Amino acid sequence: MYRRLVLTMILPVALSACGSQSAPTTRTVSHSSPVGAASPMVLSQQLRSEHGSSVTGTATVTTSDPSFTIRLQVAGLRPSTRHPSHIHAGACGSNGPVVFPLEVLTADGTGDAIATTVIRHAFNVPARGWYVCIHQGPAMTGAGDTPVACADLRRFLS
Repeated sequence: MYRRLVLTMILPVALSACGSQSAPTTRTVSHSSPVGAASPMVLSQQLRSEHGSSVTGTATVTTSDPSFTIRLQVAGLRPSTRHPSHIHAGACGSNGPVVFPLEVLTADGTGDAIATTVIRHAFNVPARGWYVCIHQGPAMTGAGDTPVACADLRRFLS
């Protein structure tokens, strides 16, 4: 009994003393919120050319719960042309259905284009995946539906 009493008194003091000389600690505070308080995360994927095009570029996703932003920066398009782009279900080349439409890319006189789309939905990539697809355009009929560039989007690792 005496031993247990001594241990219950000494142990907390000893542990406290050991921790007082350690490196500074970070204090984490949890908040319960319907919006969520996750820090923004950024994912950047290289676009790869499809169907013999010379289109290259980057698809950059920035999360901001409960939405995300996708920025497409593209080179190699025909000058002064318009190109529909989407996030599709699946992986590049799978011809999956459109999950989210993106802003139309409008190439400048050198064939470069930038478009940014804010999507009011959490960036929750399902197991089957999502991919960004840039189409030949200007319409989504006939040859206009042909992909000219693609990038698989992966899940963020927590």
